[in-house]
Amino acid sequence: MANRATINVKTQVGVESIAGTAVAANKVLQAFDFKTGIKPAITMIAASGRKYPASQEENKEWMAGTLTGSMDFNHLPYLLSSAWGIITPAAHGASTTAKDWIGTPPVTGSVTPQTYTFEQGETATRGLRVHQGRHQRHRGYHRAANQ
Repeated sequence: MANRATINVKTQVGVESIAGTAVAANKVLQAFDFKTGIKPAITMIAASGRKYPASQEENKEWMAGTLTGSMDFNHLPYLLSSAWGIITPAAHGASTTAKDWIGTPPVTGSVTPQTYTFEQGETATRGLRVHQGRHQRHRGYHRAANQ
C-alpha cells in the first residue's frame, strides 16, 4: 500500500445529529492541524516462572490524536460544543447572517457533547473515517510573545 504524503492529507468534520451515527464530513477546519493515530489497549501475558511475556492480547482499539493551530472565532464553536455541550447559535440583533454563540462551561453535572464524524486522508491513496469523535481535553491556549 502506498504511503500518503502528509502535505496532501486533509481532515474534514461533519456534525452528527445523533451521537455515533456517521454523517458526511463536509467541513474543513482550516485553523487546526490534526495529528491522529490508532491507540490499542494491549495486555501482555507471561507464564509463571518466565521473565518475558509469551504473548499479547488486544483488548480494544481506538483513535486519538492532538489538535494544534491558531484559534479563531469561526472554529472555536466546534471545540466548545464538544467540551461544554451543544451550543446553539442565536441571531445577532436584526442580522440574518451574524450569530451569537453563547456557551457556559459546566461546573458540575454532565453534558450532552456534540459529536463529529472525522475523515482524514488523501483522495489518491487512503483515508480514515471515525464517527462519534469529540474534543475531550483542554490543556489551555498560549500566544507567542511576538504576535
